[in-house]
Amino acid sequence: MNSLTRLYTTYPIDRPVLTIIIVLMISAFLALGSKWIFIDDDFVKMFPEQIPSKQIWDEIQNEFGSTEYLIAAIEHDNILNDSKFYNRISSFSNKLYQATDSNGNQLVNRVLSITELDIFSDQKKEKFSGYDEIIKNRFIKDDFISIAIVPQNNINNAELVSEVKKIYQSELGDYKCHFAGQPYLTGETPNLIKKDIRVLMLVGIGIMILVLLINLRSIYAVMCVLCVIFLSLMGMIGFMGWLFSLTGDNIFNFTILSTSMPILLLTIANSDGVHISTRFSRELKKTKDVKVSVRSALQKLRTPIFLTSITTAIAFLSMTFSPIPHMVGFGVVISFGVLWAWVVSTTLLPSLLIIKKWNLNSKVFNKDNFLEKSVKRISIYVTKYPKKILFSSLFIVGISLIGLWFIKVEVNIIKFFKEDTQIRQSTNFVDNNLDGSMNFVVRGRGDFLRQKNLKLIEELQLFLETKVPEIKKSISFVDLINTSQYKFDKDFNSETNKQLDDYTLPDNDDEILSALTNPVDWGEVDQEDYILSVSNIVDLENIFFDEPFINETLILAQMKTVSTDRASEIADMVKLKIDSMIENEKVKLEATGLLVFLKDFVSMVVNSSVISILTSVFAIFIIILAFFKRLIWALLSVIPLLSAIILNFGLMGLLGIELSHLTALLTSVIIGVGADFSIHYISNYINNSKGNMSKGDINYCTSQEVGYPILLDVASNMGFAALLFSAIIPINYIGGLMVFAMISTSFGALIILSSTIEILKKRI
Repeated sequence: MNSLTRLYTTYPIDRPVLTIIIVLMISAFLALGSKWIFIDDDFVKMFPEQIPSKQIWDEIQNEFGSTEYLIAAIEHDNILNDSKFYNRISSFSNKLYQATDSNGNQLVNRVLSITELDIFSDQKKEKFSGYDEIIKNRFIKDDFISIAIVPQNNINNAELVSEVKKIYQSELGDYKCHFAGQPYLTGETPNLIKKDIRVLMLVGIGIMILVLLINLRSIYAVMCVLCVIFLSLMGMIGFMGWLFSLTGDNIFNFTILSTSMPILLLTIANSDGVHISTRFSRELKKTKDVKVSVRSALQKLRTPIFLTSITTAIAFLSMTFSPIPHMVGFGVVISFGVLWAWVVSTTLLPSLLIIKKWNLNSKVFNKDNFLEKSVKRISIYVTKYPKKILFSSLFIVGISLIGLWFIKVEVNIIKFFKEDTQIRQSTNFVDNNLDGSMNFVVRGRGDFLRQKNLKLIEELQLFLETKVPEIKKSISFVDLINTSQYKFDKDFNSETNKQLDDYTLPDNDDEILSALTNPVDWGEVDQEDYILSVSNIVDLENIFFDEPFINETLILAQMKTVSTDRASEIADMVKLKIDSMIENEKVKLEATGLLVFLKDFVSMVVNSSVISILTSVFAIFIIILAFFKRLIWALLSVIPLLSAIILNFGLMGLLGIELSHLTALLTSVIIGVGADFSIHYISNYINNSKGNMSKGDINYCTSQEVGYPILLDVASNMGFAALLFSAIIPINYIGGLMVFAMISTSFGALIILSSTIEILKKRI
């Protein structure tokens, strides 16, 4: 502790300029790491590999390519009679194949549209795609057509969406288009989040500056606090880049999850700066000597600020126990940011305060502001009526407990966006007018050249299309076989009147093989093109062997965008159906899809958050016990944490706010800020009790001394309410809940903790 004492009391005070230079140089070095920041907008990559539904999904993508399409629904009132429009669609489709990412890699694997029907040619090409009638039924409506863009594997969806939009504007910009599908949602969401966060954070910081300025009443003091915040953020982001540069590990990429890091660190760094600045101001009122005031402020705050930084860093480091790799990286990076904020606030900030020539006659040092007056009223009321205050507070917390029973763990991707946003309106249009914008996928493994096994596929398709309201259409190997029969008859038997729906599976295995190989006997059909055309539902390469076989195939069921809970219900229904159908262990059917493993992912995040809460609270308890060496203080320190957690999550339950992978991160804020407030309160109380104050005055004095910086910290962070104006609803929730978290943690410290201490003052 002696070395720390010297750090706090000697260098920033006796050598302020040197201290400033050293901190700025280290900050600049850290900031250099920002050039290695890699922004990864594909949130699907965040999902851990150990999720079974994700493992199936990855295997499918590797084997068959992407099963999720970027859908473009283009409005036109007379599609089949407008050859010029058809030619423009054809040009649009062809140019999509030229779309490349920033590294020159092709983005589009295949385009499924009316151009594959070749409906305007004088003589239809003798070329089989396997999709003629399926495309017509699936992608052509009375007043619009839909184009399904199949992306390449492992591409950046944000770049895909950007390039597709550019091509659309150049080729079809005069027609209204509605985009939808998983690539669209996952590609567009990061851009919207970054745009909203960028704008609203500036608004929030502006509000923070205004609040600080009104209360600190010094532009210089506010600039000092902002320096702490800015250098802390710069150091954290740079550190993230350095880690990625040195390790090459993608857990240190900047993802959607990372967008919350600046918000969290801003809150913590602001708290450190506010506590030191307000304590300095209070000491200067008494001593009228700048050096003495800075030294006194640091001596009184060195333990609580060190403890709050350590406990908050531990709270975030508990994320390293998460099974989600990117949360591990998140925890490591923001923990460093917290510790770096501690270094900056306890070295740079005192140095900046020292070099300023303060006007000791200023009203800053001679007149209480509104918050200081409010703190005095609170202190009087709490110390006068502690039991009434405590019981009333516990009643409020008890009411909040009820809300915990109503918390839902789910995600509805489309409900991430407000109703007036383009992304939600477009998706709703496709969901309501087409067969849906998402895919529910079933993988089949077994011998699928046998008629009895294909009957299982056919039965499961019928179940999906008749028993699941959200699914209207599906496509499978069975449809391919029926379409093959239909195509063959139509081209070689001109007298047939049969329609596609009239065809059923052949009666035996030989006829199935014949139906599949007929198209390649036409002479003019390219075998590789034929295989490519159906490669996203079945691997046909092996049917041309001497002993043909097909051991893996897919059912792709288009469905409307639903919540993860509903997707999970559908998956459970399908599993029960599969279990009732399959008696042969050689045949295996498994369901997956983005919404299915998103549910598993969210549940994993929530479970890891619970572990993180328990780990953090226990670690904070142990650290405080070790420093303050009394069990009572360790027990009292967790009161603001637990009360704030109950209040926040109870509020979520009562208001119907879903617990998702985004809102679950709120626990880190609550724990970090709650620990901060309780440690400052307890540490100040212990210091005051060492003096000559009576038992009756200690808590009153502590409440005033600690209450002001706590309320100022809370008030300055009200700027996060700007996030309520985001177009992304989870960001709204984060903004609102962040504000409430600040209020609830201050309530826990200044009301519940303070009244409890007042009641127990004779025993402590």
